[in-house]
Amino acid sequence: MSRNTKIVLIVLGVLLATCCIITVAFMVIIPMFVTRVASDSVVEGDAAADVGQEIVDYELPSGYKEEGGVQILGMRMVFIVPEGGSGQMMALMQFPSGIPINDEDMRQQMQDAIGQQAGRQGNVAFAVVATEQAVINGKPAVLTTLEGTDENGQTVRQIFGIFEAKNGSGAMVMVMGDEAGWDETAVNQFLASIRDDAGTGR
Repeated sequence: MSRNTKIVLIVLGVLLATCCIITVAFMVIIPMFVTRVASDSVVEGDAAADVGQEIVDYELPSGYKEEGGVQILGMRMVFIVPEGGSGQMMALMQFPSGIPINDEDMRQQMQDAIGQQAGRQGNVAFAVVATEQAVINGKPAVLTTLEGTDENGQTVRQIFGIFEAKNGSGAMVMVMGDEAGWDETAVNQFLASIRDDAGTGR
């Protein structure tokens, strides 16, 4: 299993815990369970691409590929990485049905979960630096950009947005990577391909 795959599975466990947990105890138990089960549910290649296209229509930026996908417990996820290994990782995730996505509290919980997980890995404190209105699958969405500095002084950037997937359930797009290796062109191409208001979404 690659490093990127392991990172995504950890994030997957944290996000699922944030969405579904009622007690503090579950915040420890569920991420461990999900990470273990999800590691046996990863698909690659064309199968990963199929998982992604079931979430939302998108186009890969030049030089990027679907490294893997996950289908587990009503959740789908595909993660996209640069073929040459230099650049940011992109991901699409569809939540199990029944999870609310249309209020600010949900967006704040997602933001906190992502920031906390990154902080545990790289001691990074994230702050919101920009928000942008978008339309994805015909519905309004907000793209949030966060930045922080790791222990080596490197700026780390994350972009995420919560939207409605093809099947009507909640979904999220996420892009993350170091500023030094950030491929702005690829990020813009990928985000434009899922945006109805960008004129390039399918």
